[in-house]
Amino acid sequence: MYKNVIWWIKRDLRLKDNSALTESVRHATQVIPLLVLEPSIMNSPDYSGFHFEAIRDAARALREQLQARGSNLWVFIGEFEEALTEVERYTAIDAIFSHEETGSSFTYSRDKRVARYLATRG
Repeated sequence: MYKNVIWWIKRDLRLKDNSALTESVRHATQVIPLLVLEPSIMNSPDYSGFHFEAIRDAARALREQLQARGSNLWVFIGEFEEALTEVERYTAIDAIFSHEETGSSFTYSRDKRVARYLATRG
């Protein structure tokens, strides 16, 4: 059992039918819901203003749902590594749970980059 974990929210901004959230809750005392708005993804050719608006609206709804359950949504603008550093200013993180995306080459490259970064940190 972990003490603190991050539920890294990518495109899965929902509480129901969310395996990453379910596993986070199952394996940790505290789950930190973290949405990272990454410039490297937002500036990619297959991302549009429509995507941003949809994520913004879904994030608002998710925040309300989390707050109703005594939690909150952390939102960070920057790359994931920067977001993790910021969260760790407040608490130690033992693990990160997220969905494996089947998106574009941009999200795939990001996931590989983050995996390498986390591997260097143990």
